Amino acid sequence: MKFNYLRLFLRNLRRQKLFAAINLLGLTVSMVSTILIYIYVRHEFSYDSFHAHADRIFRVNQTFIWGENDNHQFASTGPGVAYALREELPEAELITSVHTPGSYLVSYQGVNAEVVNEETRVLAADTNFFRMFNFPFVEGDPQSALRQAQGIVLTASSARKYFGDVNPMGKLLRFTQREKEETFEVTGVIKDLPSNTYFQFDMMMSLRGFGLERRSWSWVWTQLETYIRFAPGTDLDNTKAKLAVIPRKHAEVSLQRAMNVSYEEYIKSGKKWELFLQPVTRIHLPDELVYNRLNDSGNLMVMYALIGAAIFIILLSCINFVNLTTAQFTRRIGEVGIRKVLGISKMQLGIDHWLEALTFCSCALLLSFGITEMVLPGFNLLIGKPLTLSLFGDNNLWLAALALVLGMSILSGSYPAYYLSSFHPVEALRGLKRKNREGWSLRNILVVFQFSISLFLLIATAVVFDQLNYVSRVDLGFDRENLLVIKHVENIRSGDDFTKAAAQMAGVLSTSRSTSSPPLIYGGDSFTAEGTNGVTLPINYT
Repeated sequence: MKFNYLRLFLRNLRRQKLFAAINLLGLTVSMVSTILIYIYVRHEFSYDSFHAHADRIFRVNQTFIWGENDNHQFASTGPGVAYALREELPEAELITSVHTPGSYLVSYQGVNAEVVNEETRVLAADTNFFRMFNFPFVEGDPQSALRQAQGIVLTASSARKYFGDVNPMGKLLRFTQREKEETFEVTGVIKDLPSNTYFQFDMMMSLRGFGLERRSWSWVWTQLETYIRFAPGTDLDNTKAKLAVIPRKHAEVSLQRAMNVSYEEYIKSGKKWELFLQPVTRIHLPDELVYNRLNDSGNLMVMYALIGAAIFIILLSCINFVNLTTAQFTRRIGEVGIRKVLGISKMQLGIDHWLEALTFCSCALLLSFGITEMVLPGFNLLIGKPLTLSLFGDNNLWLAALALVLGMSILSGSYPAYYLSSFHPVEALRGLKRKNREGWSLRNILVVFQFSISLFLLIATAVVFDQLNYVSRVDLGFDRENLLVIKHVENIRSGDDFTKAAAQMAGVLSTSRSTSSPPLIYGGDSFTAEGTNGVTLPINYT
């Protein structure tokens, strides 16, 4: 019976090459799109889930204290927060803080030449960082790598950039930031970071060299991100109740020193100061907006939109298969009649038609894997992520592919199987075109649905394209042509001399110097205008 089905399938394939090609093309394109969306969405949801005990690691956020009428959470905390947590939360196994010291000019004097690079991905952390987060070490000890004040841990790529194939352990790197120079000793080398982690850095300094002990009281020097790992079985509801009273107890000194107000006065003014726990696995795709310090977040709604788009694409390809199959009923009806006369049951006919859809979907899946592998480099270039299609190392991919094939086969084959196997043998052999109002009305509904979804996707694409086109052409208020921004001029001791010298260069019309350039203007403060009854307004300035 199986061989008879295969012979029948191949014979129909040879007779209706165009029909088979259109069906196979539609199913393949939809599967390629779905697989790409699956790989991307799965990668986005996998951020930092590879850490041991990831389910017990949380970031401590606080109220955005620097904004007016802004109730979003703020990932930046002061050193005083970590000190308070150690004192108030005995259920905390580990607490670590991460600092963003900024960019450095890093140099290494080799035997033959000096290697100099600008390093923008530099972080600083305490000794608990590599105990809490699993970034495998190639050289050095994660327990002690950040113990000394002038110690630094490099990624494998950074180590090769400065030292080549030479063992970097114990080597010295010179760090320059503005007019300050420091020397750091390489105390560890870790493997290059995976793309699905919020912590993206090339160099990790020891936090001991930044004198946080002197700022242990401060809750307003918000230059850190604070992480906590709880003991197994911790009651998070009880912990959150403790967090609610910590600011009142520990932030008073900061408010008195920095703002000259008491905590009670601060709260009575209508402001809040609360602490929140955010799972480390949800930092990249938070449920609500959080102002991060180390890296940008993804957008959870975009992920849901992509999942919805994948579902619509699958439905469209299945509807296309159904419509094309039922459109062939005048040719297939004779075949159905003969097989019924020969004793094939209605159930067996239905199974055969479903197997036909399954065969089409299986062939489309194999083709889609090959096409996905071909288009993946271009897709990665588009989204800026190094995604891979791991056919032999990702069991979840095969489970998802199996579910996709079975689901599409059921959706694509159920109605044609019912429709084509429902004719009476005599009507089928006479070639009668029975009017089936229910069948035709369903086909019409499917066609309308297919075109409606296609039209919706086309309109959405056009709107997105129009928005992107607007962003790229909008008038920013200045002429961008021939305008050059030179970074790190602040490191030059005589900036005015540099500006004057640049103005003498051929082709230069004018020069100017500033502490920052749009849109990256982070400096700011809160201001109160006269006659506004004390209403403050946050303003960034350069």
